[in-house]
Amino acid sequence: MKFAVLTDRHEPGRGGLERQVDGWARWLAGRGHEVHLFVFHAPAPAPSTLTVHRIDPAGSALDRARRLEAAARAIDGAFLHDFGAGIGGDLFMPLYGARWAGRDGQLRARRPLRRLRLSLHPRWRRQQREASALEAAQLAGTSLIVACSGRVAADLRKAGARCPIEILHNPVDPDHHRPPDKALRARRRAERGWGEDATVFLQVAHDFHLKGVANSIRALARAARTGADLHLAIAGRGPDPVPFRALAQRLGIDDRVHFLGAMADTREAYEAADVLLHPALYDACSLTLQEGMACGLPVIASMADGSAELVTEGVQGWRVSDPRNLRMIAGAMRGMLEPGLRRAMGAQARRLAEQNDIGSNFSRLEAICLAKAGRQVSVAG
Repeated sequence: MKFAVLTDRHEPGRGGLERQVDGWARWLAGRGHEVHLFVFHAPAPAPSTLTVHRIDPAGSALDRARRLEAAARAIDGAFLHDFGAGIGGDLFMPLYGARWAGRDGQLRARRPLRRLRLSLHPRWRRQQREASALEAAQLAGTSLIVACSGRVAADLRKAGARCPIEILHNPVDPDHHRPPDKALRARRRAERGWGEDATVFLQVAHDFHLKGVANSIRALARAARTGADLHLAIAGRGPDPVPFRALAQRLGIDDRVHFLGAMADTREAYEAADVLLHPALYDACSLTLQEGMACGLPVIASMADGSAELVTEGVQGWRVSDPRNLRMIAGAMRGMLEPGLRRAMGAQARRLAEQNDIGSNFSRLEAICLAKAGRQVSVAG
């Protein structure tokens, strides 16, 4: 079967969405399907099993999307799987969630004055108008949606979706992400200068505002009042870590907050950490949370993150109902100080990740696509 996969860019190292789309395209090709990637940007080299079509990104968001989808429609008999770059395709799968929900998360992540300035900025207002027009066209232009969480499904309904919606949480590869052995863990911690008795909370985020990095730093300052040896490691681009470094310094914990920068392989960070912390103001279904659990880390998950639906309170970790509530976050951090509890929760987290593996997830997604296209599952592999 021919697949036309529509996405903004092919750059697997950029973030969770890009890794997920790249993995899906490669998996399809491995199953014997003919796969075409339609993108606006493709800085990463694609494997020979994929055909990449670069489309001019000029014009408004809706103009670009129409042009991308028209190019994909030109592939005779192709099934259009749109990850948010076209106008809905045969199957619409916005891994970023509902655009309006992401916008509200961005605003909630700012303090009141900065929130007001951002909401009134002409560029921001133009971008949001374009995003709303594009989302409306996508929801009207498709007849089937796959949402990556129940939260996203509800948000898309609020945005106007009327077609059937399937829910399929983002998966993880438990063979690629797995708990380190004791020697590897000790080596990773030694490389960072973290002692065995320290409790290291890890946050992986490229958008520090939306993923709540400032609140993580403030909550660490509160939790550290117990006198425990607590540290926060932050892996990701930022985009600008300077204000966050300044915040840690003002709180007197700059020696406890470690900015790791963008990492080619975040497994090194997971392997050195004790807890995965993710107090996001909005996240459709965090792949970071899944990867942390696959690496055997207990989690502190925000209920504003769709992946928190998978976490049972007190089993794989703790859930924070309000990611802006520093008392809640700090309390959850203090609840992770007992090594035995962390190990037990980490083991449960690993089991959960194994149940949400990428092979089973992609097989189900393939079946959804083939059923929509009126085809039987009868390809190689």
